[in-house]
Amino acid sequence: MGKKCFIIWMVSIQAYRSGNWKIKLPYAGNKGNKGMKAVDPHPLLLVDLSKDPGEKTNLHEKHPDKVVQMQDRMKEFEQSLGQLPMAKKVR
Repeated sequence: MGKKCFIIWMVSIQAYRSGNWKIKLPYAGNKGNKGMKAVDPHPLLLVDLSKDPGEKTNLHEKHPDKVVQMQDRMKEFEQSLGQLPMAKKVR
């Protein structure tokens, strides 16, 4: 079945990896601070890590069925968690 990993930031899932595929939800970016590096904004990203380990080529338009499938898995997983605790402010 391969590797699976859900990436949760604060209280929501931001990314999901299943086998060689990784999807990242759109991100507004951040300017960084003392404890966090700056990250540029990006649209929805879909990458095939077996062919693009540097995550440079966005395949979401070429593989819309894969996007839907992975987003469905993310929703199912998030629902299985139930109510998450409120995020704590990072100082």
